[in-house]
Amino acid sequence: MSPVPASHDELLALADIEIRQLRGELAIARGSLEKYRELLENLAGENADLYRRLLPLMPPPPTPPLSGLRIGIIGHPGREADYREVIERLGGYLLFAEARDKLSLVYRVVQKAHGTLYLTAWGSHKAHQRAADAARRHDRPLVLSDRPGLVTVERVVVDELLPLIRRAPDP
Repeated sequence: MSPVPASHDELLALADIEIRQLRGELAIARGSLEKYRELLENLAGENADLYRRLLPLMPPPPTPPLSGLRIGIIGHPGREADYREVIERLGGYLLFAEARDKLSLVYRVVQKAHGTLYLTAWGSHKAHQRAADAARRHDRPLVLSDRPGLVTVERVVVDELLPLIRRAPDP
């Protein structure tokens, strides 16, 4: 057991050492997080390519389940076209906002959509809070998913969001 420091200066010196160690650990953690974010983005791109190759094998449903519905997706800024392809294939109209910035756009997407899917893998806490506030204030369904793949997006919209839209009042 180490001796108890005798003065405030010794306590401050120990605190400084601990702060430096924590800052070093934080820098390492941020570097790891950035590497994982890059891997996730690469996987999302590969997933989109696979989805496009599978589309000819997955004809649109005879009665599009999203016909006439505005579906909001808050997700990765580089995947808007992919999300649009999924939603339009199902007969809906996409309203999109990036999950990180432009909080007023996040709010408007939730407000104007019949229902919104928020992809948490790409989002910030502020954007999530803004989406939740808009959903609550305007009585709009909001579904969260941490799986950003396009097949998952399609499944979550049809299986989880659509039933909530059908129960909600028409915007």
